Amino acid sequence: MIADLTEADLPAAAIYNHYVATSTATFHTASESDDDFRSQVFFDNPVHGSLALHDGDELLGYGIVAPFKSRCGYRGTAELTVYLATGTTGRGLGGQLLIALEERARSVGLRTVIGTRSAPRTPPAFACSSGRATKRPATTKLSAKNSAAFSTS
Repeated sequence: MIADLTEADLPAAAIYNHYVATSTATFHTASESDDDFRSQVFFDNPVHGSLALHDGDELLGYGIVAPFKSRCGYRGTAELTVYLATGTTGRGLGGQLLIALEERARSVGLRTVIGTRSAPRTPPAFACSSGRATKRPATTKLSAKNSAAFSTS
């Protein structure tokens, strides 16, 4: 079942932190606290929001419709994000969440949604240390299939 993400779904932070520790998908290098996670999934603007995917009481994953950029010219654009619990990938669940996120975006008047897929197990091109970003050589070329932007209309 897919429904709005609520405070009861805050264990989703553990899903997110798994990807912080094991991949480059989050673009974070340190785990997020519950408060940090709340700021990523709960929004003051009703145009943006988050969905949770459950199988009974088990949280399988979540998705976010988030602001893309703060400039007013992007007010009709959102970024879609999906994270799945360990052991739930490869079953089409991410696709189900993306469809639900796109439907939600369309229902609130968003015209364009954007998503990015990171390359697996690839070191980030930039590393953050003590507030300073240092460039690392890219080890994997990303292709057009790793990014997507599409219209919701």
